[in-house]
Amino acid sequence: MAVSGTTTFTLTRDEILDSSARVTGYLAAGEVLSAEDKTNRSQALNIMVKNWARKGLALWVTVTVEIPLVAGDYDYTIGPSGSDVTADRPLKILESSFVRDPDGNDISLRQLARSDYNIRSPKGQAGVPVDFYYDPGRDYGTLYLLNVPATAGYTFHAETQRQFFDMVAGSDNFDFPAEWLLPLKWGLAAEMGLEDGVELDKLDYIERKSQAHLEACFDFSVEEASTYFTVDTQGMR
Repeated sequence: MAVSGTTTFTLTRDEILDSSARVTGYLAAGEVLSAEDKTNRSQALNIMVKNWARKGLALWVTVTVEIPLVAGDYDYTIGPSGSDVTADRPLKILESSFVRDPDGNDISLRQLARSDYNIRSPKGQAGVPVDFYYDPGRDYGTLYLLNVPATAGYTFHAETQRQFFDMVAGSDNFDFPAEWLLPLKWGLAAEMGLEDGVELDKLDYIERKSQAHLEACFDFSVEEASTYFTVDTQGMR
């Protein structure tokens, strides 16, 4: 039995647009979408993908952002040009983040809730950073540290959840592994169902199938390492 020996199959943006339109019956076999249809469906696709980011952390969008710390500074903006750190605005900074000191030693940190950070005082106390709070903001995220390095040479290694990349051109590949092609196809079909005039009983089927594919992929996109819980002895919660 001959096999291809490849594992690189994927679809472009326009191929997903076409396949989802066939699911709803908007396109028949051999038909293609108009330029206006592509614009409308691409908009719906990008809105859908942006919404998916709130459902949880996808492993492939976990990236490390290194932030050189400045002596005496306890807050750093992260985002497009003009911020303290130029990078994609993180949706979240994870508690697996750490600070590396000038001698190369790594310092584990505790992530604070907004209320815990607000009641801590003074904010600019010099010392070794041990806690952080992250405000994702709208255009820029802001990282707050407690304590503040008294000298240069410290680096904050932020483990971040970045946003999914936008789909701009018809030939763009998705910022998703190939395992996510089914959720993308059926999710867009569900998103466009009413606009495509799908009957409610068929739309219900499409939505249920879309949700099943989406949940299966998010359940799969988790780390295999065990999770451990310990008692908080800091008295902060």
